[in-house]
Amino acid sequence: MKNYIGIDIAKKDFWICHHENKKEIKFNNTKSGIDLFFSYLKQHKLSNKKTIIGLESTGAYHYRLCIMAQK
Repeated sequence: MKNYIGIDIAKKDFWICHHENKKEIKFNNTKSGIDLFFSYLKQHKLSNKKTIIGLESTGAYHYRLCIMAQK
């Protein structure tokens, strides 16, 4: 089964929504906020092999998250 996560990103924060959680979750758009997001993914077993993430391209606000995801 595939998992799906949608991300709405802004300058200071980003919100995620996925099918297992009925409420949106807010993270800061900072290194520590993104680290917390990746910890959340691990904690909920949302691995990169089984999870599709959709992220809007909003100016340059999405770059930090995309770059950190590649590490």
